Amino acid sequence: MKKPRPVAYQSPLGPHLEQIQSWRRARKTWREIAELIRQEHGINLTLQAVQSFFKSATSTKRGVPLGFEMNGIQETTEDPLEMIHNAIIQSERDWDEDECSAIIFGIVCGWHGALPEVVEKFGSSEEDLSRLTRLRPRFTQLCSIAGDD
Repeated sequence: MKKPRPVAYQSPLGPHLEQIQSWRRARKTWREIAELIRQEHGINLTLQAVQSFFKSATSTKRGVPLGFEMNGIQETTEDPLEMIHNAIIQSERDWDEDECSAIIFGIVCGWHGALPEVVEKFGSSEEDLSRLTRLRPRFTQLCSIAGDD
């Protein structure tokens, strides 16, 4: 008989959700993340268990118990740039599926060390790499200027 799985908010991975999100944004594989969790937190799980937890914990299609709401797009914000950022990071979309999506994610949410792989994956030039490296700081500067209104 199968042992029932804990729901996402009862998982031992719950306190580490932000770290897992950070590793995924850095384009770590589920296998690498499972190993990092084992090394850093002593939690020994399969890559499938980590992926399943992440899918459950970040799904916007599943309801969460009252009082467990996640910060983000469900919140009321008057900052359009914050809303865009939150919508991107909470999306279930695969942001490195195509070059345009990867560039949007990187500029808005940060490259997290993945820019060289994005450039290589899509066959971009050194000039593109240089330009994309400059765009993220410029975007954050625009966000801070917009916040001064």
